[in-house]
Amino acid sequence: MQDATRTIQRAAHQLDEAAQALEQAIADLGTLQDKHDGITKRIIELVKTRDKGWDATARSALAALGGKHALQQRALDRARNTLSAARAAYDCERVAFDTLSSRYADSLAQQKTARLDAHRREGALCRVIHQMVNDLWPGRDPEGACASDFAVPETSFGYIALDIPRFLTFLMRLDAMLRLDPDYTDDSGGYRPVSYLEVGCGQGRNLIIARNAQLITWSSLSGFDLNTVMIKGGQDQLGLGEALFTADALTFDYGGYDVIFSYRPLSDPVLQTQLEERMVRTMTRGSYFLAPYAYDLTLYPALEPMGDGTEIWKKTGEHQAP
Repeated sequence: MQDATRTIQRAAHQLDEAAQALEQAIADLGTLQDKHDGITKRIIELVKTRDKGWDATARSALAALGGKHALQQRALDRARNTLSAARAAYDCERVAFDTLSSRYADSLAQQKTARLDAHRREGALCRVIHQMVNDLWPGRDPEGACASDFAVPETSFGYIALDIPRFLTFLMRLDAMLRLDPDYTDDSGGYRPVSYLEVGCGQGRNLIIARNAQLITWSSLSGFDLNTVMIKGGQDQLGLGEALFTADALTFDYGGYDVIFSYRPLSDPVLQTQLEERMVRTMTRGSYFLAPYAYDLTLYPALEPMGDGTEIWKKTGEHQAP
């Protein structure tokens, strides 16, 4: 697409140059035509004043004007030829530009259709994956206890799954950042394997997605949740074992992890603020925080937004308690 864009830009530039050349040719022809008409007018006026005869001075003046008229006529003929050539060149460039523009528009339309088709496929795949996920782990432990049997605290949200395409987009963006981050480079020319922690992970769906997507080189994937039933389901039914554990987000030590993901597990804004402050305070300097919140984290100077958005942050300083 970049090549097509450069081609259409080049064609537009050439058309503009041809238009300028045509405009200049028209202006030059007009100037020469005015000079030609002026000489013709002077000849006519001279002839009108000679109705009683021509003396040597008049004949000399007429001869001089005739010479100028002939020179001007030849210049005018050349200017007309130049104008014809400029008009032909402009017409040629216009046809070329129109052809390329039509092809470019068709290409854009095809790309739009392809994007819509890809979006539909993505949505369909997500629905299939969600259904497969629900079939694979319906939220029951081996004894048949439902995850809903766990009483979710009023200050917390139940597990809310971030849609898969958005989660994968986070991973792709993070991968690009890690490749350019000198804190993570290794001798291979890429980046060293990184550790992942999810706060409020439920049964560990995102851990399985992150592992199998293979978008990032992980050294470890782990997560915790306050819901003991969901943690047990992920440990036993999904085979995540010790990668999942029960913990309280408000007292957990977040040091030692390279990447931390949290989709706002707490509904109470005061407790959510306490969680953020603890995370920022105990996170390892240089670690990344994936936070798809409805607001940014600019209240914490120790965090620096990465990329264009405000959903991926890196701890670059030390947290100062308010």
